[in-house]
Formats: sequence, C-alpha cells, structure tokens
Amino acid sequence: MRNLADLPCPQIPLVFSRHYATAPWGGRRIIERFNRKDAPPECSESWEISARPDFPGRVTGGPYEGAGLDELASAYGAAFTGAKAPDPRKFPLLFKLIDARERLSVQVHPDDRTAQTAGGEAKSECWLVIDATADAALYAGLVPGTTREKLERASRDGDPSFLLERTPVRRGDALYIPGGTVHAIDAGCLVYEVQQSSDTTYRFYDWGRTGRDGKPRQLHIEKGLATTAYDRPAPKPVRAADGLETPYFSVRSLTLRGRTVFPGSASTFQAFFTVSGEAEISAGGTTAAAPAGQSVLVPAGADATVSPAAGGAEIIRTTL
Repeated sequence: MRNLADLPCPQIPLVFSRHYATAPWGGRRIIERFNRKDAPPECSESWEISARPDFPGRVTGGPYEGAGLDELASAYGAAFTGAKAPDPRKFPLLFKLIDARERLSVQVHPDDRTAQTAGGEAKSECWLVIDATADAALYAGLVPGTTREKLERASRDGDPSFLLERTPVRRGDALYIPGGTVHAIDAGCLVYEVQQSSDTTYRFYDWGRTGRDGKPRQLHIEKGLATTAYDRPAPKPVRAADGLETPYFSVRSLTLRGRTVFPGSASTFQAFFTVSGEAEISAGGTTAAAPAGQSVLVPAGADATVSPAAGGAEIIRTTL
C-alpha cells in the first residue's frame, strides 16, 4: 500500500479482513454457513467491519490494500465516513456476526450519558436474526416493576434472568437494543449485529458457565447497576425488511432480484452484507464480489450498484 497521503479518498467498494472471537458460547454456524475456512474450530463472533484499535479490519486487494479502517477514517474524515459521523475521523460503527450455540451472558452496555458517569464506551446496537432454531428467543428489557434493588438482589443471589422479557424470534426479525437495556441472546440464534464502535460490556450473570481456563467469567454487577435504564419499556421485534431507524444508524434487509442502484450521499457511507445468494457490488468503476457471508463498505459520496446473481440475493444495507 502506498502512503494514504498520496491517494485520493476511496470511492470504490472495500473489503476488509475479519477478526474471529472464541467465547465459550460459540458454535460452528458462521464457519459452515459462510464457508469460513480461516475461522477457528468454534467461532462465537466474526467482526466483519471493524475500526477497533485492538482489531482494525484491513483492506484486502486494490490500491488501498493493507490500510486499516481506522487509518482510512483518520486520513479522509467526513469525505470517507460521512458528515453524520459524530467524529468524522473515527469510524462510528462495528459490524459482527454472532453465533449463539449457548446463551450469552445477561449483560448491559452504557449509553451516551452513563458512559460519562459509569465508565466505558457507549454501545447501542441492533440484532438482525439470520437464522434461529424453533425455540430461539432474545432477552431484552426488564419486566415492569423491576427496580435497581430487585436487579441487584437477583444478580447477587445468582440468576436475574427471570427479570428480563424473553421474546421468541424467527429468521428476519430485528431488535434494537439501546444502551442501558439489560439483555441476552438466547441459544439457537445466528445474528448480524450493527452497533456503535464499542467493546464495553457489563455482565450480571453468565448461567453458571466457566471460561476456557475453568474459572467463572468476570461479572460487573456494580457498573451494570449504574448503567441500567430501569424505567425503559422492553423493546419489541420488527421485521428486518421493514427497516430500523435508530439515532446512530439505519439498517434494512432487502431481497434483490435485479440490478439496484443505491445513490451515494455525503452524509454517510453504505455498508452491505450478503445474507444469502450472491451479488456483485460496484462503485467508482470497481466491482467487489459479495457471495453469502461477505461484507462490503462503500465510502460516503459514492453510488453503489448491487447486481445479484440469478435467483437473487438477500442483502443487509446500513447507513448512518
């Protein structure tokens, strides 16, 4: 890769290296469904598009090969991320696949306000269910009447999950989880997650599970209690095809049968993920292959053309 100072702001589709995580609740669906031969034998998460300082995705192929997503945002600012980015020189979102072979911990993330008081980074997120077993569900939000005292007592006694709303879900459901919402992904869910670029999680309970070292995973009850929004109604699922509009991003699942142009905007980048089928994504005279399981980022200002193969493709599109 040449020095970014010698290159114009990219207006072409970009594909990034991925980071795999191996939490004890992960399984093999990411590997098997999307033919991830580079993944570990059991894979809990795939960070699809990441600018996290510990695991920044790097461009694979083309004139920007090797450049980190964090470096691109820093070098080009709003011309790359879009004018809506809170800090145009920091890429604002993180995109993941999550395979819950077992239930994830009962946990909470800070919102913009509590991140300033309780610590950590704000993290509001949404889940799009791309596969689910017949009995799969999502835990999100507290049952009415839950107070800080009730949540603390249940957490210290061992299992606070009875204080969470549990909602059965199916493929194509989407759920927005604002920071401050206590939640857990149930066993059986394969989820595409869009979130603020944060890695702050406060655990209340981990179902009695131990880590790979044989020890119980760390809990953060005090910080979790300080972060929780107690009076917020539990979120309700919507269909991903109807779209989700949040204060931080807009996301929608689309079934495309023919060539579709998504006009670029100076306000936002466009992120695409192919759930099923195959497609090609073109911008600025360059085309990137997007088979099932591939994420592609088109920088702000560039028109994106998605051309599905015969039989169509299901695409998730995210913008600010």
